[in-house]
Amino acid sequence: QLQALANNIQQTFGQDKQDIARLIDCLSNERSAFEKNDHELIRELAQLKSGLVQALDNRQQQRMQWLQDANYATDSGESTGSDVWENILQSLQSETSTQVLEAWQELSIDLQRCQEMLLVNERILQGMQKSIGRFLNILRGQIGDGQTYDASGKAQQISDYRPITKA
Repeated sequence: QLQALANNIQQTFGQDKQDIARLIDCLSNERSAFEKNDHELIRELAQLKSGLVQALDNRQQQRMQWLQDANYATDSGESTGSDVWENILQSLQSETSTQVLEAWQELSIDLQRCQEMLLVNERILQGMQKSIGRFLNILRGQIGDGQTYDASGKAQQISDYRPITKA
């Protein structure tokens, strides 16, 4: 039973590796789409990313269920990605000689790369959103927002509206 469990986990790690490789490609393409301002491609890539992440999450939940069914302590799912998770895999590996811990460690490296790429893309997107917001403010005639304080020390919001044209 433990050997079957280890083999199933090993197999899902292989599927995860394929999806993570696709996710890395997706994040790379997303960055290019941001640079090209290709909104249609950005939308398609967002859907693809969502599907890949959902598949990864579903497999992780399945692994946790398998471990619970085999009476491995999983700390109610809180062990995902932690030392406890690695300890469970180490124990399973030592009992079955299946290289599940090494496979997980390889996946962890790839997941870290995805996270770094995602953060870069988020910063790019935030910059784009700020630029669009500033442009819209200019079109509205709103030059800037700020805060000032009155004589009692209370903060007051001020805006400088200068319409581009008048009707």
